[in-house]
Amino acid sequence: MSKKLIMSVCTGVLALSAFALASSASAQWRVGGTNLTGTAKMVKKVIIHHKAEFAAAGVTITCVGNLEEVSSQIEAGDKASAQSLVFTGCSASEKCTVTETLGTVPVEATAALGVAPAVNVTVKPKTKTTFATIKFEGSECALLGTQTVTGTAKVLAPTGQTEKEVQLMEANTSAASGELKVGSSAALLRDSSLLILEIGLAWGFL
Repeated sequence: MSKKLIMSVCTGVLALSAFALASSASAQWRVGGTNLTGTAKMVKKVIIHHKAEFAAAGVTITCVGNLEEVSSQIEAGDKASAQSLVFTGCSASEKCTVTETLGTVPVEATAALGVAPAVNVTVKPKTKTTFATIKFEGSECALLGTQTVTGTAKVLAPTGQTEKEVQLMEANTSAASGELKVGSSAALLRDSSLLILEIGLAWGFL
């Protein structure tokens, strides 16, 4: 084998190794063009693009008010958390009633790169298996009584791999996935919201 060919092969191997190392580098939250260290808090009141919907066993809860994220933040690396996600302006269908305000227990989230430029976020209860409890009232309500919400919720940030001051987040967990439940019934969750950091800088996951 000639020296030129050997050098060419070595160069190719080094290039592939460099590419592999670059590809294996973990994505992380970035704020203002630099990797996040510590935490960055979110604005508490979030604008909802359209009504949030949560449905199970033929009963749909619709929330048309703001989504309030209590002590919500992104954290260095791929994590995020909130003390509670509070939905307001809520009502139920199918002869059921619920309180106008519904909130979760403390939650945590993990981000992962999706199909560019999207980012996939998985949200789950921080220390328990229960997201929330909802009291359904109405003598003919199919979910009558206090029901637990368990499982995980999937959220998509369609342009999350690009740093932006305002990031769109779309929750779209289908009942067919079985990832989220009310009692023993599979649940659907749809919501769309805009998230902004308190410091007002552009942010993303890349």
